[in-house]
Amino acid sequence: MNYRKMLYKDLLALNRFWNQHKDSLFKEMEEKEIESKFFTCTNDYDIISFIAYDKNDIIGFASGTYVKNTNVAYLTCILVNILSRRQHIGTKLLELMENEFIKNEQIKRIDISFFNPVHLEWFIPGTLSSDHPNVPGVEINSSYYKLLQKNSYFDFAIQNAYYMKLKDYQFSPDIEEKRNKLKALSVEIRLYQSNIHSGFEALFDDLKNDHWRKEITQNNQDEKLKHDVLIVEKNGLIYGFAGPLTVQKSGRGNFAGIGVHSSLRGLGAGSVLFASLCMAFKKIGAQYMSIFTGENNKARHIYETEGFRCVKTWANMRKELKKGD
Repeated sequence: MNYRKMLYKDLLALNRFWNQHKDSLFKEMEEKEIESKFFTCTNDYDIISFIAYDKNDIIGFASGTYVKNTNVAYLTCILVNILSRRQHIGTKLLELMENEFIKNEQIKRIDISFFNPVHLEWFIPGTLSSDHPNVPGVEINSSYYKLLQKNSYFDFAIQNAYYMKLKDYQFSPDIEEKRNKLKALSVEIRLYQSNIHSGFEALFDDLKNDHWRKEITQNNQDEKLKHDVLIVEKNGLIYGFAGPLTVQKSGRGNFAGIGVHSSLRGLGAGSVLFASLCMAFKKIGAQYMSIFTGENNKARHIYETEGFRCVKTWANMRKELKKGD
């Protein structure tokens, strides 16, 4: 058994290894996807990968990223062939990854979280083809989780993944009542129209979220790729948003974010906006929705009320790289 950094010549072998990893929760990938996620560095981040191999066969694989001009590196995954486990291959691959990160003096910690720029798709349990586009952490109680715990990684957040089919979705009586109360205040949920609605900048200032600002601004400015955005509207001013609304090939309703201005909170606007988002996805042909949120996030109660069920729990994990490691 041998270990080394992954080379471009390993692309086909890695593609086979990835797609034959039958007990993995990850979705199979084509060669171009493997190349993009594990070989292609960008102006924003570097990719580092190692393989364990026996003769000409890859039996273990580890990959991570370093976001440039930050002090954070990310572990993307560590996979070991099921027939080659209990030989400390995962431990050795983790050690190689950590040593490579330690060489970079800027890197102070290693995280496993949804902020990793490399996203891995995974299948939702109990479904044949429903997938989610980003692993938000480490699956609780998995062998990977236990490996990281043994090597001084600790949980810094818990994320729950939620799932709901949209085929039979309808507004509940509670949502209808809240919609009517908001309408009495001249507050309604509509599709954004640039010629009659304004206030996105003020909304994102209030939400303090420049990522959402960037996503919505780019969507609204790109006429070729533009998608609908739901808004909470009062007298032409925008007090909330959800979107942009897109449907993935798998049938998943996908959106960048959702938020309501602080001046409307406590009136049910968030619940009505989320329910309207579910209905909008159903109308444009989405078959299901999947989302994840922090275990202590109050928004989880909105999801559960609308019929979403928790399908998997993840840990965001971290290891501080101290001097001398």
